[in-house]
Amino acid sequence: MSEYQTIIAVDTLGGDQYVVGLDGKRREQPVVERAVKGAVKALNEQKNSELVLIGHEDDIKRELDELDVKVPVHIEPAETYFDSHNLSCSSLNKLVDGIGQDFDGGLTIGDTTKIIQHIAGKLHDFAMPNVDQLPLAEFIKVRDAADKVLYLDIGANMVCRAHHLYQFAQIARIVLDEREGITDPKIGILTVGSEVYKGNKLVRRTMELCEAAGIETINVSRAEPRDAELSKAHAVVIDGHTGNLILKAIEAKAETILGYTKHFISDTVKDIVLDYQIAVEQGKIKPQPEMGAIMKKVENIPRNVISRLIKLFAFEGYGAATLHGLRSRAQYRSAILKKGHGVSDANAFCSAVASCRAEASSGLTERMQDYFTNEYTLPKKK
Repeated sequence: MSEYQTIIAVDTLGGDQYVVGLDGKRREQPVVERAVKGAVKALNEQKNSELVLIGHEDDIKRELDELDVKVPVHIEPAETYFDSHNLSCSSLNKLVDGIGQDFDGGLTIGDTTKIIQHIAGKLHDFAMPNVDQLPLAEFIKVRDAADKVLYLDIGANMVCRAHHLYQFAQIARIVLDEREGITDPKIGILTVGSEVYKGNKLVRRTMELCEAAGIETINVSRAEPRDAELSKAHAVVIDGHTGNLILKAIEAKAETILGYTKHFISDTVKDIVLDYQIAVEQGKIKPQPEMGAIMKKVENIPRNVISRLIKLFAFEGYGAATLHGLRSRAQYRSAILKKGHGVSDANAFCSAVASCRAEASSGLTERMQDYFTNEYTLPKKK
């Protein structure tokens, strides 16, 4: 697609009107400000790119006037994020309807439920042939900081059947091959144990389909949550209800661990500083000029450590989740839809837009659509 302009659209109306700082406190900041800054930063240095900003025209222009804009920008006016009675003024409607037709990719941080409801009403028009449900997928960091695992579905489809999970597994295989260069990825169907008799009916029937397809078609096995953490699987396939619960449980546990980590490190640092001050006062050691600067660095250890942990695991660095399975409805046009966290700041927008452009220009849509159109068949259980 190098000879064509990659067009990325960004919704500036959906999402929360605040961000959350490292201290956990909310800070009011309009979505349009974060969206415009992040999107422009992501695409400013990218060749063959165009940016479409959807929302209140005056607000968008005001934000653009504050920036050094190098990428071509077009504004698509919209009045509200979603209005079922007046879709023509909805930024969500314009974003989703344009992906695969007018845009190669798009990003919103608005309500996931409204996105799915809007697409469900036109699934036949939006989905690739033979794709019955569109899974929401996201890479999540695991124990090895250099590693990550693709989880899908993490909240788009609350009720799934076995053939849906089989399709999700095939989608994961294509994404990992095309985006990560993993030619024979290990796909795990999440369950409570590796034994054949464990797991519910959905897991057992899904495994029957995968086994009927054969390992030469897709490398699938049963996987427990620890298998993902230990990098024994490249992707974990689950129904949207379970996936969303897992995602929220991971986020909650991460916040708890970060809180304890900050508390324990802070107490340790305070003890070190206090011991040094007492030793100086009692004349046990002589104060050195450079020790003041060293103690200052020691006092900043808790904040520095927590900041690095948050940057490693928080959504800012992930590039948002992708709703896979949207079809291209125009020649050479990709169809990538990204869903970001509702409190995404400008940096998170930048990561998400950059990720969206990378996927849109990678040939992922073409590869996936070709597979589901010409190669996909539902295996017969043995």
